[in-house]
Amino acid sequence: MFVNYTNHPSASWGEKQTSEAKKYGEIVDMQFPNISPQMTVQELMKQAKEDGDNIIATVECEENSAVLCQGESVFTYMLVNYLLNKKFKAPRWQSGIRNLKIVSAVSERKVIEIAEGNITQKKSEFCFDGFREYSDGRSVVDTTKLHPSSNEKEFSNSKVVMNDKILITQLGLGGYKNTNYIYPDGSDSKKTGYAFDAVIDKEKPNKLLLIGTSGSGWSDVLEWYSLDLPNEKRKWADEIGKKIAEHKNTFSDWKSIENFIKEAANFEMVKIAIVEPGSTQEQLEKYPEILLNAFKSVVDEKRNTKIIFDISNGFRSMPLYITMFVRYAGLINRSEIEYSMYYGMYEASTNQGTPLVDLSAVSELTDWVNAISEFQGLGSVKGLCECLNREYGKQSDQAKQKQIKYVIRQFEQFDCAWNVNNLYYLENGIKQISTLDTKELPVSETAKLMLNSLRNEFSRRFKKKEKYNYSWLLIRLSELFTEQGRYGVAAVAFQEGFVTYIMERYVKEKILQQLRLNSEKYEKECIHNYHRRTLVKKYWEMKMGTHKKECEIEEIDEFWENYSTIKRKIRNVESHIVYIEEDLPESEEIEKWLRSVQNIMKKDLKSEEKIGFDEVFSDFVLEDVVESKKFLKGEENGKWNLLDEKCLEREKKKRVKTTLENANISLERYRNFKNSYCLFKKNIMKDLI
Repeated sequence: MFVNYTNHPSASWGEKQTSEAKKYGEIVDMQFPNISPQMTVQELMKQAKEDGDNIIATVECEENSAVLCQGESVFTYMLVNYLLNKKFKAPRWQSGIRNLKIVSAVSERKVIEIAEGNITQKKSEFCFDGFREYSDGRSVVDTTKLHPSSNEKEFSNSKVVMNDKILITQLGLGGYKNTNYIYPDGSDSKKTGYAFDAVIDKEKPNKLLLIGTSGSGWSDVLEWYSLDLPNEKRKWADEIGKKIAEHKNTFSDWKSIENFIKEAANFEMVKIAIVEPGSTQEQLEKYPEILLNAFKSVVDEKRNTKIIFDISNGFRSMPLYITMFVRYAGLINRSEIEYSMYYGMYEASTNQGTPLVDLSAVSELTDWVNAISEFQGLGSVKGLCECLNREYGKQSDQAKQKQIKYVIRQFEQFDCAWNVNNLYYLENGIKQISTLDTKELPVSETAKLMLNSLRNEFSRRFKKKEKYNYSWLLIRLSELFTEQGRYGVAAVAFQEGFVTYIMERYVKEKILQQLRLNSEKYEKECIHNYHRRTLVKKYWEMKMGTHKKECEIEEIDEFWENYSTIKRKIRNVESHIVYIEEDLPESEEIEKWLRSVQNIMKKDLKSEEKIGFDEVFSDFVLEDVVESKKFLKGEENGKWNLLDEKCLEREKKKRVKTTLENANISLERYRNFKNSYCLFKKNIMKDLI
């Protein structure tokens, strides 16, 4: 059938034009509308849709047809585009629409000059030459040249698969242009209308997660995967496609599409997730549950998994949302997960083809951002070490691998040090991070960028001080933990920082004199000595607990009050699981206490004029405390009480043991003698009674 949609009835055509039109069958005239100059764009589009649908209804049952569209320019442009879109979106069973040719009449212009005296007239004659087909560069799928990618062998239930490769892609409305996708390394290419099909050809995933709306081009995908199948399987695909067309937005048998693609392409699993377009906040809020359920259904926690994203198709907001959420889902999953990303850059197509761009650098950057955030926010080096281990895996040179392993080891040691407040390893770890040189480190530019930012942050925060460096280090660490909301370790770091500060500034000379040590040994034998640190802390708590009301130094009183509160409500609860019959403090309260003691301590650290700690420790005597080892707690009236009477018994036993050893008397002989003595004493008492 040939539809003449012009202002010129076919009866007025010449013999040649009529002959060309009849090659398509019967000529049917359809009146071209009268387009008023006053019509709006919206009115023109409405008219184009109505007339386009009439043309489609006329030719849809024909195998070979054409429509001649010619008239008012803007309206003709709209109508032609509408018909082309219908043509390229038409499924296989709508052959009348798919095979429709939209044409324009092409004429040769001949100019004849007619001279009458001094006047010359030019007369134009238009001679029909043929019909030219409208096109936007797209072509209907050629089944002889295009073939869908598939796995070579079918996945069987008996086959043991240790690793998963899962392709996650979005499906838009369809109508994608066929092109030759060139692989990132230039080694090969794939001619297809779907970028994700090129990714399948390159990566060979065993699972496929297709995400789209109910209006996505599902019929096109079914047709695509049936191209190389026998007629029986093609009919199966067409039957599903017809159901989709008939039910439109109410179609729900997505399992049938999953099963067809799984069988056609030999996937181990195919999952379809239907979402809304995401044009409203309400629609977006439904994404997490849908995507999480879909993700869980394809991921096997017992297998190491590689997630491959293809973000070429679909609404542009959807790939961003899906990528971020699936990565979150991966974080809470127990299996090892690796990520990569591809984008078919059709807009950058050349005569050679279309680049299939590997966007793994974006995925890698996301990993590094998460790792740095995890380190700074939670104090965990796990993500950092995982990123560095991937860099390690990229290298085949053992010397370069060794360089990366050294950096990983430094982070692991630092992780241990800063979570247990080990001053020696903490200082070394901070020094290593603050001076990390990435110029010669064999890692990616993304890794260098992230490591450099971490190095700069640490060198700024933990800048080495000439005086009281350990104290500054721990107080800065306490501040960092406070920012992270890790109040328990912030309290521990502060308390240890305070004890260190007292030992570095206020009691150093007293301890050196009493123990007869030189300054070189002080750090190792005192600052790093648990027993002596405990004595200083107990002295502070004993002194302030007894004389708090007599101190009369405002900042010291405030410091002690918050110190005691932190110890009772945070430190002891965190480290010793001490139960207190009080409501848990609000985070704002905890942060207020910590900030207060941190600021007072920093003020004293910076000041040459001490704010009062020197007065508290003015009568500090290490020897008395060492000899008695009495843990004392002062009452408000100033009297001293033993907090732990068993302490004296333990001390007595130690002295007895030492005396026996010096006298060459065995402990067993002493115990036998003691037992005999007790028995003798018991018998004597009986006789007396």
